[in-house]
Amino acid sequence: MKTIIGIQVFRQAMVDVFLKYMASDVWQGVREAVIRESNGQCVDCLRQIREGTVHHTSYEDWGKGNIEEVMSCIYLCKKCDRKRHNGPGSVEVPFWAKRNEQCWGELTITAPVENSVCL
Repeated sequence: MKTIIGIQVFRQAMVDVFLKYMASDVWQGVREAVIRESNGQCVDCLRQIREGTVHHTSYEDWGKGNIEEVMSCIYLCKKCDRKRHNGPGSVEVPFWAKRNEQCWGELTITAPVENSVCL
């Protein structure tokens, strides 16, 4: 049986998972390891920074909290992070993280979902 859930319902669930992970001790450990590996320097402009962003270069290992996730992250200043998100070669952000609703599409899953909303 296929169930189609509203993309907004799925997106909100994923955003909730994302926010919980980003507040977790596991993510804090990943973040600290990435910052330590970079010696507190932005890997793009090489400036020493106090408050930077841990940037995923791939979302393949996102949420695993393991060495693969650490290796797929880099430490950037805010300016270089904006360039990475908006420039050529930017990482494809998962569709549920995109703010533009036209990018969301439709989600089909193969198992029934409690309280699913049919489109």
